[in-house]
Amino acid sequence: MPSITIDTSQLTFPLVSVSRDDSGAGAGNSPWDGLVDGAAVPPPEVALPAGTGYRLRLGDGTTAAVTFEVREDGTLDFAPEHDAFLDGRGEHHLTVRGVPVTIDARALDHPLTPELPGAGPLSSDRVHELLLLPSTTYRLLVEAGTSVGALAFSVAPDGQVQLALKAAEAGVAEATGSTLTIQGRTVTVDGRSLSHGLLPVGVPDAGMGSFLSPDTVHRLTMLPAAGYTFHTAPGLPADFSYTVRADGNVDYDPSCDTFLTGRGTRTLVVSGFPVALGAAEADSDLVGIAALDGLPHNPRELTAVLAPASGYQPRTAHGVCSGFRVTRDGTLVVAPPGTRSYSSAPKGSPATATAGFAALTVRIARAVPGGAPPRGRVTFTADGVPLGTVLLDELGLATLRTAAPPKGDQEIVVAYEGDDAHRPSMTTLHVRGGAHTP
Repeated sequence: MPSITIDTSQLTFPLVSVSRDDSGAGAGNSPWDGLVDGAAVPPPEVALPAGTGYRLRLGDGTTAAVTFEVREDGTLDFAPEHDAFLDGRGEHHLTVRGVPVTIDARALDHPLTPELPGAGPLSSDRVHELLLLPSTTYRLLVEAGTSVGALAFSVAPDGQVQLALKAAEAGVAEATGSTLTIQGRTVTVDGRSLSHGLLPVGVPDAGMGSFLSPDTVHRLTMLPAAGYTFHTAPGLPADFSYTVRADGNVDYDPSCDTFLTGRGTRTLVVSGFPVALGAAEADSDLVGIAALDGLPHNPRELTAVLAPASGYQPRTAHGVCSGFRVTRDGTLVVAPPGTRSYSSAPKGSPATATAGFAALTVRIARAVPGGAPPRGRVTFTADGVPLGTVLLDELGLATLRTAAPPKGDQEIVVAYEGDDAHRPSMTTLHVRGGAHTP
């Protein structure tokens, strides 16, 4: 059986295997069925029976649009149009050069990874010059934690790049000559009602190693995909994810409606739940919550607005307590080994695991009768503790469901941020035994 060597050292991703177009003798039973590194020194030598229709495979589902032939004397042959990226006609050594392709994803805040064996993430901080074999089945995967999404494109034998129809119609990228430019979709993340920052998982250029501050809103540019998520503290994954759709609007599971707003818009508002921790019966003072600095507290009480996550750990002067979880409905749950460290507060307090929800609703009037409805965010605060921030709906209503229902006589401050046609405003709701007066 003829032996040839295949040198792919000039390709950006040199791991390849060989397949046959036909199902006749020798097809699919080559001794070189697995992936081999064609960049090895010396290049790998493989035995292939004489025949036509051999193709280089770059990975599962990615087959180069290039065929070659092994003659009876063991020499190679291929079509003249492949001369731009193949060498070795009439020889026993096939040199694969590939064609230059430019990937420009600098608009994104996360890396993309080619769906090829051995390929690492392409960072979004620079343009990448790749040498690829012509193929119709290239895919760039979103490299951001658990997110699931990809951009499909093809490379023609002349090096021209073409987007898959779905990506071209969505307008998230464009192909010009041998350059693929990816614009993605920009969404706004608003976590201003939280007591902690949010770390976008797998989004290094938007804050890996530093969190999105709750002091302001943040804009992230991403490829449409499902499964984007955050950490609420180092090593503490949030218990929710969201989707960026092809039209740039966000979506999320209905179970997150209690603390997320913005479905169908380009703004994701993360409101979280108010939590109060008391240490009146503890043997030392409260210091804070592990990995969350600067939370307002006195030696025996701490209040915070936390996003759903598991593993929040209160800290006292004597060390770290067992962790607790904030669920998607605002319930506080302690794992069985740590239940002795906690006791439930009276029903109706922010920290009780059985607390119900209070619905606080305000309506922002139109600037002029018949004019455009007001848009934007409304923030609710009770006794200096943020309860949450929600978006106005199409009727100008803002409804906040909170696991910390007002009790007794309280004043709830409602602040509207305003928009192009409506000025910012603020009012106070006076709560008396569950009822309120404007």
